[in-house]
Amino acid sequence: MGAFSIAKIAYSVQEKYALIVAYQNRQTSVPDFCREYNISKRTSNEWVYRFQTYGMDGLHGSSVLKISETTVR
Repeated sequence: MGAFSIAKIAYSVQEKYALIVAYQNRQTSVPDFCREYNISKRTSNEWVYRFQTYGMDGLHGSSVLKISETTVR
């Protein structure tokens, strides 16, 4: 059985932009994309919205909760 750990990470503006470009060019479903990059669907939607609304300035600030499963022995 696994347990979940949550870590708060801050992404740089450049990292967010790179993920937005990858998101827009994805060949997979949104859930698969989010799993691959270990971000939530809410986070991906928020970043895309903020970028489309405010440009690069919209990507400043905000961090993300990264959820990972660990095995409990």
